Amino acid sequence: MTCAIVLIMLTACNGSEDVGEVREDISLLEKDLETISITEMKTFNESVPDSTVVIDDQEDVETMQSIIGEGQNSRQPSISDVIDPDYEIEFGKLNYYVWLSESGGSFQDQRDNDHIYPLYKVESQEMLEIVEEALNE
Repeated sequence: MTCAIVLIMLTACNGSEDVGEVREDISLLEKDLETISITEMKTFNESVPDSTVVIDDQEDVETMQSIIGEGQNSRQPSISDVIDPDYEIEFGKLNYYVWLSESGGSFQDQRDNDHIYPLYKVESQEMLEIVEEALNE
């Protein structure tokens, strides 16, 4: 009986990544970034011409980095028919599609279109404020 329980536990622990599990290879919390780039998007494959801005304000960089980095803890399966993103945000070599509104948002690592990460209303509003300020300068 004990062997069966141990076997079940080993099998359960040996599975693929669970929803919500942190992927260490994409953690932004450990990176010292000086700038991030934000581009307004028309579609997944097309950006709005001349819309790329670079944010170098350290407080804004750290806020965006923290929201995206900590948001990686809430990974969920992606819906197959996702609407076009509002923005693409580049953190060094890591790029994310981002959907933002006053009521909430989400982001997706471009290397992993099988998952999406939801954002709380407050996080989405904070990111939206930073993005809109940068795009309107």
